[in-house]
Amino acid sequence: MTTLEAQWTKRPETGWASTANSRADESYKKEVITMATFDENKDYTYLADKAPSDLHEALAAFIIDKTGVELTAKQAQVVWLMGSKFQASQKNKERENYRGLDEVTCEKRSIHMVQAGKESREIIAERNSAAAAHEEEVHAKRVAAATKAAATRKAKKEAKTAAKAA
Repeated sequence: MTTLEAQWTKRPETGWASTANSRADESYKKEVITMATFDENKDYTYLADKAPSDLHEALAAFIIDKTGVELTAKQAQVVWLMGSKFQASQKNKERENYRGLDEVTCEKRSIHMVQAGKESREIIAERNSAAAAHEEEVHAKRVAAATKAAATRKAKKEAKTAAKAA
C-alpha cells in the first residue's frame, strides 16, 4: 500500500505550518494518510447503554421530517457512530457490489486534504495575526488614554496645590 507523507512544523504562535514555509524549525510532525481501516475486534456494545445526545435527537427529527421514515434517536445515534466504521469494515469490502477507492484515488484525495489543511492553517494564522495586531492597537489606545488621564489628574492636583500655597 502506498501512502502519502507530508511534513509539518510546530509553530507555537500559529499552530502547524508546512515545512515548505519554515525549514528552519527542527521539530516536525509527519502526517501519514492511508486508506481507512477498521478494528474488527473492538467491542462496540457500549453504544447500547450510551444515551443519545441532542444531536441524535435532532438528526432523528430531521430524517423523519425530510423522509417520513420513523427513526428513534437511539437508532440515529448508532447509525451515525457506526456508519463510517462499516465503510472501512471487511464486511463491507466483501460485498458483491462493493466499489471501494483504489490507492491512486485515495492518494489523490490525500494530497487534496493535506493542501486543504495547509490552507486552513494559513488562514487561521492570518486571522490570529490580525487579531493580535488589533489587540495591540486597542491596548496602545487604552495606555494612551490612561496616560492622558493621569497627566490631567496630575496637572489638576498641582494646580490645586499651587492654589492652596498662594
